[in-house]
Amino acid sequence: MTEPPPSDGTPEERTGVPTRCYCLFNHAITEQERAEVRKQIDYARRIGDTRGLLVHLTRLTGECPARRNS
Repeated sequence: MTEPPPSDGTPEERTGVPTRCYCLFNHAITEQERAEVRKQIDYARRIGDTRGLLVHLTRLTGECPARRNS
């Protein structure tokens, strides 16, 4: 009886580093996500939403385990 070859798994399984952000404030990982957050920051500035501005700035900054892959 032969065993099936071992699965390489997903990048997350191979490295132990998540490929998606699971932080309280979802960090923007890809360039497309970062562009979307920049649009949201511009909108928050335009309407004077200081709390929204802080949330979106948090999404662009700070430590995130998923950013170690990118």
